[in-house]
Amino acid sequence: SPTISVELSISTLPEELSSSNTLFLCILRDLTLHKAEYGLLKQKANTDYLTGLANRHRFADYLTKQWNICEQDNLPLSIIFIDIDHFKDFNDRYGHIAGDRCLKRIGETISLSLPHRDTLAARYGGEEFTILLSNTDKVAAHAVAERVRTAATQLRCDDETRSFSLTISLGVTELQQGESAATLFDRADQALYQAKKTGRNKTITA
Repeated sequence: SPTISVELSISTLPEELSSSNTLFLCILRDLTLHKAEYGLLKQKANTDYLTGLANRHRFADYLTKQWNICEQDNLPLSIIFIDIDHFKDFNDRYGHIAGDRCLKRIGETISLSLPHRDTLAARYGGEEFTILLSNTDKVAAHAVAERVRTAATQLRCDDETRSFSLTISLGVTELQQGESAATLFDRADQALYQAKKTGRNKTITA
């Protein structure tokens, strides 16, 4: 049977109302609706409104949690940086409505490519995305990145009169013992830069 969240408050009645026996007044309030509304607000606060992926705030919280788990248990932790190729030119040519449609499709593609529940994908900003893979080394992370890249090449972002296609570039790296998040992010960013510099539509692992 389902669990119902309630709030219970108990107070004693004044002596003049309780005669020789102490009487109590109990107020029971159903919190089901309140809990559902709170859960919805929390989800909205942690979600990118356009793509449905996690936002940067949720990503930062999750990174801290998984970082601590992986360090404690000596498990690998990998990260993928993703950037849509020539997206500014695409927006300038076709407009922001078409651009938003493509961002949403890329977000859906990333979400469908995640390998397990300990993985989190986030929209990091603009046309940039990131995937955090707990208990995953960079070889396995590279395979995930290639799956995302291949799926992205098959996307078509259609409107009433046109069909668009986009490619993505990806940088992959794995957490090294004792390094900071800034160093991890910088190495992933450099790998992404190399992917874009050497032709785009590719995955570079550092």
